[in-house]
Amino acid sequence: MENQIKSVIITGANRGIGLALTKTFAKAGYHVMATARKPLQAVALIELADSDAHNISIFKLDVASKLSVDNFSKTIADIPVDILINNAGILDTYDSSIDNIDLVSFGEVLITNTISPIRVMRAAMNSLRLSNIKKVVNISSNMGSFSRITDGAHAYRTSKAALNKAMQIFRFELEKEGFTIMNLHPGWVKTDMGGNAADIDVETSAQGLFKVIEVTTAAQTNQIISYDGSVMDF
Repeated sequence: MENQIKSVIITGANRGIGLALTKTFAKAGYHVMATARKPLQAVALIELADSDAHNISIFKLDVASKLSVDNFSKTIADIPVDILINNAGILDTYDSSIDNIDLVSFGEVLITNTISPIRVMRAAMNSLRLSNIKKVVNISSNMGSFSRITDGAHAYRTSKAALNKAMQIFRFELEKEGFTIMNLHPGWVKTDMGGNAADIDVETSAQGLFKVIEVTTAAQTNQIISYDGSVMDF
């Protein structure tokens, strides 16, 4: 693989951490397969892809739609993919309690943040198996850790905890095939989701995540790893 251009799929690449990861991986020489739910409206991503300095292909992908994921799977079926980054996700309101929680919204968050990464991972399995690297990266959160107990954002916290557990099981299942499956905490990032009061900007998060993804091995992945390389409990 040393003499070949490495490839990475990044979901939710049109903004925030996904866009910053797309830029970071492209600058590092990867061919980035950047996905967006509405690619024609992804102005910043289109401008980045149009730059001569980057190697970026844009794909339409709604991770919550089985049909969209199935179509994407057919598009990439015979293309080797070294890394899949499940980045796309949504956040429910922090202002929730047992008395007012919106269970319809709760279900939508679970579908997008927990079910969809599994669906996309399954759709990309043939392409990942064509690679010698075989890394599946999930942008999770320490908000899904059982050791971190706070209130609000019930659906988001639950969805990330469920994602962490599901990927822990897949790691055990697929390690014999040479897969490295990791759950990463991007930090509290200044995005539409994280807000302006967050600790770090998207560039700092993306650069840290890139370094962690590059160096992490299968033996180190039964845990949540932060963008700065520190280890967190499930």
